[in-house]
Amino acid sequence: GGGGGGHSFGSPESAPPPSIAMTSPPQTMKPLPQGYHSFGHEEVRRLSFILRARALGFTLDDIQQLLSDATQGQSLCPHARELIELRLREAQEKLINMQALVKRMESAVEEWKKLPDCSPCGDHICHLIEGDHHE
Repeated sequence: GGGGGGHSFGSPESAPPPSIAMTSPPQTMKPLPQGYHSFGHEEVRRLSFILRARALGFTLDDIQQLLSDATQGQSLCPHARELIELRLREAQEKLINMQALVKRMESAVEEWKKLPDCSPCGDHICHLIEGDHHE
């Protein structure tokens, strides 16, 4: 795994990926009374795709790349498979790190129950945090 460099898909001269955010109302959106808007089928489908992709752990950049692939008529499947495997590995790594943090915190909670309260002094700010008893 790399440090977030990623891959470039499509040709270098292709247009930049379309924005994920709908910064201006789409042509098919119809204003309704009281500030509500009616979205066309394409906007609803796009938003649904974005929400499902986010729920699967895709980043906004991933989604933008996939939407760009789609506008170029390419199959998203190979790129989506590659990206979800990358996001899965990242999530597994985060989970391992989080489990290690939970163990350190649980250990600190138990150790700190046995230690007295102290006021800050020249040697420490908080002896619980700075002491070596929780490592």
